[in-house]
Amino acid sequence: MSEPYNRLDDRQAEEKSASKLKDSQTAQDYSVSARSESERFKAESHREHDRVQTHFHGFSPSEANRFYVDSIVQRLAEEAPRDAVIRVEISLHDHVFRGMIHVRSHSGRFFATASSAHFHDLGPLLLGRLRKQLDRLRSPRSRARQTSLRAGA
Repeated sequence: MSEPYNRLDDRQAEEKSASKLKDSQTAQDYSVSARSESERFKAESHREHDRVQTHFHGFSPSEANRFYVDSIVQRLAEEAPRDAVIRVEISLHDHVFRGMIHVRSHSGRFFATASSAHFHDLGPLLLGRLRKQLDRLRSPRSRARQTSLRAGA
């Protein structure tokens, strides 16, 4: 014999189905959210890559030395104007390392060079020289001068 029809069973089935649909929609939202977050990170890292160029001439740096240069450039990028494009060149010639950093932005162009027989001495020398230039840019007198130059142009 068949069981009698029960409306409660239909309602429970609908609620269960709606709950599954809601859970799958939530999972899909999380998936879309994670995907968009990943794409945003890729876009930001691509923009960061476009902002920084590093070139080595006359030698191939070790992974540790590349990491060292990247950390120096990262510190510089944090202090430089947001729109800055940073170009780093390090060369080895006659057992002497020479480093050059160019920073270009709407605020101005900055340039520093240094040389040393020791690779790890270049970072502090270059950063120190660029920081002096960037500090001059940030000084109140410099900002007032730039504002007046822009107003007159």
